[in-house]
Amino acid sequence: MEQALFTIARQAYREPREAAVSLLSLGVPSTAVWPAFGVIVLISVLIGGISDLFAPPAAGVQVSYFLMCVLLTVVFLSFAVAVWKIGRLFGGNGKFEESLVVGIFFQAVLLPFQVLQLVLAIAVPGLAGIYAIGLLLYGIWMNVNFIDALHGFASFGKSFGVLLLGSFAAAIALLVSVAIFGGSIGGAV
Repeated sequence: MEQALFTIARQAYREPREAAVSLLSLGVPSTAVWPAFGVIVLISVLIGGISDLFAPPAAGVQVSYFLMCVLLTVVFLSFAVAVWKIGRLFGGNGKFEESLVVGIFFQAVLLPFQVLQLVLAIAVPGLAGIYAIGLLLYGIWMNVNFIDALHGFASFGKSFGVLLLGSFAAAIALLVSVAIFGGSIGGAV
């Protein structure tokens, strides 16, 4: 299965919709989904930690790595739930676990680009900002294709709507989480 995942990951850069269809057809076992989710969260926190070494956050906005894990978990999970539920409301047929698998895969295929962004931020900060905008647009295009495959829409308009509403739901979940854990922000725990 690992070889198939690498092949699908390479395909995702050129043909994201087809890659997502191939990924979903693999039938990733439930026992692999949650550990993969944990690994993606930890890698994201690690990238954030390395970034903090080279460009420390402003005073008063430092977040502990534990809290960063919690917040990223909330964002990733709430986005997966929102994409699943909103997609279903729009007539899609995706399932929660499939939404989570597609979300994990999306984060995984963007990791090399995020590492490059980190290197650029350290070496050529001015170029890193331009690169970040390009990566955002590329990520939106890729995510719309993944959502389209997940729900079988064959409609990028619906898929883009699900992406926007899912992002909004994840942002609300993040704000609520920050309000709950707000006392931990501002100092490392």
